[in-house]
Amino acid sequence: AVSTEWSERLAPALRPPGVLDESKPVRSLDQIFAQAACVNPILITKVKVWALASRGYFPCAETGEFVRMDQAIAMVRTPSSGHATTEVPRGETVSPTAASGSPRGEGPAAEAANSLSTEDVGSADGVSKAVGGETANVLDRAPTCQGSISGTRLKFAKIKSMSRAVEKMYRVYDKDPSRLLDVCRQSIVFDRVEDIRACLRAIRLDPEARVVRVKNRLDLNYNSDASAGYRDVALNLRLVCPATVELGAETHVCEVQLILRAFAELKHIEGHRHYVAFRNLRGE
Repeated sequence: AVSTEWSERLAPALRPPGVLDESKPVRSLDQIFAQAACVNPILITKVKVWALASRGYFPCAETGEFVRMDQAIAMVRTPSSGHATTEVPRGETVSPTAASGSPRGEGPAAEAANSLSTEDVGSADGVSKAVGGETANVLDRAPTCQGSISGTRLKFAKIKSMSRAVEKMYRVYDKDPSRLLDVCRQSIVFDRVEDIRACLRAIRLDPEARVVRVKNRLDLNYNSDASAGYRDVALNLRLVCPATVELGAETHVCEVQLILRAFAELKHIEGHRHYVAFRNLRGE
């Protein structure tokens, strides 16, 4: 009886990293936010790698225009007028026509990303092997792409606010914090459904990404009335890698939204404000 009791006590410590004990969900909101803070910078690096392999875009912090990841890297690497980087081009880079051609990207950086093997996808070492140490360093730096004049920064999502987390927990999840799966979240924007498919493939091939749920709001059978007409593909996943294991955050579930440009532009203009009003009316 004594040995059985100790076995039960030691079981969590003996469990391999990344293995969930679904019988013991995290009930502490503080712990969830602490894990989210640890995972967020790692997730930012991941989404940049996945976007690089699939022609994904991120918004520019200053203008709100969308910058494709492979072109952002090219701008960081291209000297101009004595500066180490150049400004984001206003036109081809953010034009809808810029995504014509191969669904997996063009140019040296994108071609290198396309050559990533199953073991390489998603890892900084893999990116370094495929596109060279300089590009890997760009991905590992703070998520900025400094311009030659005023500077251009890529904008990434912040951790969900505590007030919204508590609001959602009470309104939707019956006061259960373990059901909050989007405290740490990021999104990637695409011009075409084919590019979303390429990103899904990159995530599937990433050995450090453990997908736990997929919400396909692009499915024709999905009733978009529930989301005020908004559609995307939302993945809930865990990142199991040496960094998250060391931080004790490898079991934290975060969210990655794959969004078509038309919906992303609506969110950036007035759409999100209208959605918040819609959400409040529904008590969500």
